[in-house]
Amino acid sequence: EHGDEEAIQHAVAVARGLQAEIVLLHVITPFYLINSGMIPLVWPIRYTGEQDYEDAKSRIMNLAERLIPTDQAWSFRITEGNVFDLIIRAANELHPALMVIPPVSPHSLAKRLLFGSLRRRLLRASACRVEVASEARTSGVGSC
Repeated sequence: EHGDEEAIQHAVAVARGLQAEIVLLHVITPFYLINSGMIPLVWPIRYTGEQDYEDAKSRIMNLAERLIPTDQAWSFRITEGNVFDLIIRAANELHPALMVIPPVSPHSLAKRLLFGSLRRRLLRASACRVEVASEARTSGVGSC
């Protein structure tokens, strides 16, 4: 959650300077079980639903209430599926000037590997500037 806070704080600072709206996007990723036998099979082991949506909405509202000033325009979207595809779809629909993504804890190797891959893919595919919140303080990660 600390990374999300950094991303929101950075987005608020940029949005205030540009007089822009903030759109918080949360992607619920289904969990999959991969069969390592002779025939590779992939199927969902948990279907997300109303509870996942309500949990995500509650978390977003809590973060926004604490971190986004009341005079700042903002909205949120919650969707379910492939993180990369849904971020790019939202960017194509919204045409943002900047995409801020949260940093991942340096203590989680799996998340760092996944996040690094996602960041590189977003940098290549996005039509807007992409920044990682913790790195954005010193320099932008890159622009497209």
